[in-house]
Amino acid sequence: MTACSTVYELFADAAKRRPDRIALVDETLYGRGAALTYTELDTASRELSAGLHALGLRRGDAIALLLPSCAEWVMTFLAAARLGLLVVPLNTRYRGAELLHLLRVSRAKALVVAPRFESVDLAGRLVDVWPRRESLELRWLVPVHATTVPGAPDALATVPLEDLRRPVADSIAPCGEPADPVIVFGTSGTTSAPKLAVHTQQTVTRHISEVAAVVDLTESDVALSVLPLNGTFGFVPFAAGLSAGTTQVLLPVHDLDRTVEALARHSITFLTCAEGPLREVLADPRVAAGQAGRLRRIVTAGVAIEDIVAAADARGIRAVNVYGSSELFAFAATWDFAAPPGSRAVAGGRLIPSGLSVRAADVDTGEPLPDGCEGELQFRGPTLFTGYLANPEATSRAFTADGWYRSGDRGRTLPDRILEYHSRLGDAMRVKGYLVNPADIETCLMAHPAVEFAQLVGVREPHTGDDQPIAFVRISPGASARPDDLIEHCRQLLAGFKVPVRVIALAEFPTTPSANGDKIRKDRLREMAAALLAAPEQENP
Repeated sequence: MTACSTVYELFADAAKRRPDRIALVDETLYGRGAALTYTELDTASRELSAGLHALGLRRGDAIALLLPSCAEWVMTFLAAARLGLLVVPLNTRYRGAELLHLLRVSRAKALVVAPRFESVDLAGRLVDVWPRRESLELRWLVPVHATTVPGAPDALATVPLEDLRRPVADSIAPCGEPADPVIVFGTSGTTSAPKLAVHTQQTVTRHISEVAAVVDLTESDVALSVLPLNGTFGFVPFAAGLSAGTTQVLLPVHDLDRTVEALARHSITFLTCAEGPLREVLADPRVAAGQAGRLRRIVTAGVAIEDIVAAADARGIRAVNVYGSSELFAFAATWDFAAPPGSRAVAGGRLIPSGLSVRAADVDTGEPLPDGCEGELQFRGPTLFTGYLANPEATSRAFTADGWYRSGDRGRTLPDRILEYHSRLGDAMRVKGYLVNPADIETCLMAHPAVEFAQLVGVREPHTGDDQPIAFVRISPGASARPDDLIEHCRQLLAGFKVPVRVIALAEFPTTPSANGDKIRKDRLREMAAALLAAPEQENP
């Protein structure tokens, strides 16, 4: 593979090698299985880059995408990278306050949005943004599969995506530079506001090129993308495959029937999938009967996936675990597909980027630990994120004095650049594949007038591997609120995956004395939550 330092160079190199190979198959209801060759995708991205340039977008400007995984997402990303723009993918599960925060922090000048995509009303998610749009730098709305964005203010210029495309002859030369920020990935903040981890053109190209080589993605592969491209776990394998000349089949969300049918119809060879949906796929009678096409390699992420590895092996499919984050990229470490089952099930693996280093540090003293000792996993290398967008304080806190990134993950290192992930150091939870800080939900609950205090804990659900968020609240004296009311309050303000599955009212919280006052015993709350989940649900007294 040619060494390339910008995203567009890397993609153009793949397009030159296999111009007539299918690059994308869009299995959204809008795409209806439409296919684009590498040449057609290149042409579309060049035409779109000319239109974005005509709008007035210039190198260094930011463009936000409120789109599920679809052909237009890919076209826009490549067009923006060609111009040296910063792409800000917005989680389609986010609500008004979260979207407003990210549009404000990113200073996005254009928003590409599918007003309604399949069953999701994305325009409705923006209703709470428009009254406060004066705090934004947003100038243009670019609807996809629509001509308007319902509810948007008339003051914002609206140009449908299809109308932006200009003849290739009008396109300008690529102007993105290796050090330009090209994409951000949302990650849990220390408050209710998400942070945006910034990656440059060069960190993206270096990482995805090495991922493609290590997991052996080639021009003969057909990969199925069911994870959202707006997150690093969906973006990395997709971009790696695209750089290697593979065919990518895009599904906007996992649906068992659609996923299994796509495996067979497109002769899928490579799949990256969250552990819960993957268990459903492997248990499906059609897959058990060998109707999964040519599927031979699966990548997932989880703490306990021995059953997945065994079920895949029984069907002639090799499954491996993977480790990563928004700051490190997904696929920062993984196992060889030929490794023994016991190794492939372990969260972690051998570091993929050749320049990336890992160490475990003592949680209390910060001193580096020898291989085999558990501590905080810390990283250093050229493929790390460059910082949190417009958040220098958080960026500074994320690194040690000697320049190592503090992952907040507990684990150990082993010889030969191998790491094992054990758990999070703090209270952060992983829900639906996203890292969630309890403060996100606690802050939302305490914004309700009846809630005096709130604490959140997670209880792991074995089938999905997700932490189920359980909230404990203390109601203000003289006030009242039903658990269902508080859940609905969260549903109106937070992404769906952050909404607690149960809200429990307590008169007193379990505490333990400390030098700074009584400290909430989250371990006791977690035990109470697990017991409540195991028992039949009852109304709070």
